[in-house]
Amino acid sequence: MVFEKTRELGNLILSSDYKKILDEAYENFNKNKEAKQKFEFYESYKQNLKNKKKFLKKEELQNEIKKIKILEEELEKEEDIICLLNAEEDYNNYVNKVLQILKFTIKGTTMQKSFQSCSNCNRCGAKK
Repeated sequence: MVFEKTRELGNLILSSDYKKILDEAYENFNKNKEAKQKFEFYESYKQNLKNKKKFLKKEELQNEIKKIKILEEELEKEEDIICLLNAEEDYNNYVNKVLQILKFTIKGTTMQKSFQSCSNCNRCGAKK
């Protein structure tokens, strides 16, 4: 029964508005070839820098960091990228809140014991 309820919870999360918004954001992002290309270049550039960072001199590293910032500024101009990143963050926060509530429940800890009062807390989204 526990596994069935867990699957049911998983399906509820997958049918949430957060997941629908995330899926739509991915779809829009994938349709926008220019934004996708910019983002993939940025991710690749950043990963390459991470791999070679220890071999760079301080000045070279600072120049590379400046280039990363310029790339980030360019990405911030792409609406589909911003929407996707925001949707991912919102969905992840939603899932983390659910997991946090689950952890407290499994431990037998109430939110009030952990944080004095739910009315002053927004950590799990379960204000009473």
